[in-house]
Amino acid sequence: MQDPNRETLDNVIDEMVPDVDQWTREETIYWFASEYHSGQRSNLYSVLSTSPFNPGPMANGPSDWESSDLLQRLVEHFGK
Repeated sequence: MQDPNRETLDNVIDEMVPDVDQWTREETIYWFASEYHSGQRSNLYSVLSTSPFNPGPMANGPSDWESSDLLQRLVEHFGK
């Protein structure tokens, strides 16, 4: 499967958790793109590069259970 683009990620998240807050959405998408992009020419790299989410220098993954859960659901959905 080709890397999903931002619109696809938003649509999948909306189907999974329609009322997810914007912070959780952005954090989840950032970490998904960070972990699974396949290089600078991939859709996920573009998503990562244009993300409004900016983790702190000590961050190495989602900051709370909701983002972690949603990230795992994206991984399962896209078969990564």
